[in-house]
Amino acid sequence: MLYQRVVKLMGNRFKFNILTESKPLADNCLDAAIAEIPRIEALLTLLNPAARLIRLMTKPV
Repeated sequence: MLYQRVVKLMGNRFKFNILTESKPLADNCLDAAIAEIPRIEALLTLLNPAARLIRLMTKPV
């Protein structure tokens, strides 16, 4: 069975699909996938001076 969840994160629409026979497993997988997006956003954001991307861009050569 296909389980789907659509969420808006980082100003974008994300559609997650999980194919499994177990609804609890699908829910756990969808929750884990959705939880990764804010973690990735924190690494890549240009609005947070502590973000890794900002540190890389401002690091002296």
